[in-house]
Amino acid sequence: MTTGSGTRGSALRALCGLLDASVEQIAAASADARTYDRGLIARTADVWDNNTWPLFHVLSARTPWGREHRARAALRSMAGLGESRRAWMTETAAARGERLERLVPSMPGSLYARDFRGQVRPWYDELGAGVVAELAEDYDLGSATVRALRVERAGSRLTAAVVLEIARRFPMPDVAVPPATLSLRWHTIDGLAFDSREATGVRIPPGEGGVAETSAELGAAGLLSGRDVTLRLDDNHWHRSAAGRRADGVLPPNRPDESRRDLRTRRFPADAVVAARLLHRAVLEIRGVRHPRRAARVPVADFCRALDGAGTELLDAARTGAFAPLVDRWAGRGGPRLARWFAATTGAPAEWPAAVEPARAPWQPGRGELRFLSYARAEGTAEAGLELLYAAPAADGSWRLRSWCGPAPARFRLRYEAFRRVP
Repeated sequence: MTTGSGTRGSALRALCGLLDASVEQIAAASADARTYDRGLIARTADVWDNNTWPLFHVLSARTPWGREHRARAALRSMAGLGESRRAWMTETAAARGERLERLVPSMPGSLYARDFRGQVRPWYDELGAGVVAELAEDYDLGSATVRALRVERAGSRLTAAVVLEIARRFPMPDVAVPPATLSLRWHTIDGLAFDSREATGVRIPPGEGGVAETSAELGAAGLLSGRDVTLRLDDNHWHRSAAGRRADGVLPPNRPDESRRDLRTRRFPADAVVAARLLHRAVLEIRGVRHPRRAARVPVADFCRALDGAGTELLDAARTGAFAPLVDRWAGRGGPRLARWFAATTGAPAEWPAAVEPARAPWQPGRGELRFLSYARAEGTAEAGLELLYAAPAADGSWRLRSWCGPAPARFRLRYEAFRRVP
């Protein structure tokens, strides 16, 4: 039966099925170092940072009707982050024979929202011509400087992101404030050239439709070109801009969101608390791959093996009220590499132990495949330096991730060819 049938338990089954599917997606994305998709792993694990405790709130209801009612609310809350989250949920559920469209209806998107302070913020996504014009009204893109450049293979695609410091055109209070930053991300790139000595100014030539295929000229010699470009503007003072003042006049004030309250303070059965804490910390460990220095040492495959089928097991535990056996079962499947982690985590330690130490050998072209490169200029940025993540052949014939980091060079140049595949 599907969630569209309206039968009792369907929303709960779909919610637990999303957890099972998440573990499966992460396992597939981390199975081979040569096709490792760090972004997909981090995004999928991140879903359960804010939704693990709500899941256990659902499972702790005393009646099947109560669990179903809470599951419907949890699904709506999960989908409330935006259309991309909703699309992931509906597509993932559909692949498992479940239908969520009625439970998580599409909501009209907006270019703006209010943050926790009630201040308006831009909620840009696709890089359309209207967004570029609005940015140019309030920021001097011609004097933008490149703060960071990141290029990465996501599965078989080559992706890229550039972080720009941009000067404001609108008046500011007479206090020192950090510069605004504009992040552009290409879902797929087919052209790349960068020279740190000529990285001032950005120009986005207008294209047909302004979205599907976009290039950005970075300084006199730089270029990024590709498809499906998204952007994010980080500026705590955007509400002072012309666009911000217009948005402030039409956006309603924030309303309290009871669905996002901290559920860790609720009274759960003791064994359910242990299982919830363990699952939550496991997804946070997996999500740690979003930091390239940790990607080579987080044992993602071991965590996925430990949590394989966890959603289905939690569904059964909710019906029987027996959560304690799950912890031992997950620990047993985790194997020796996670034994110490499970022992420490179930005891709620102050710090979580690292399972594997990071590699420190620099990448040598011809001996592996470059998976990720991050360059950040040295002037006053915490992330300054050069980071590499690469797949290297091991003695047993398998491929493993290795990482390296060091100071930013005086001059940094990069071309598309650096990411060509190595047999």
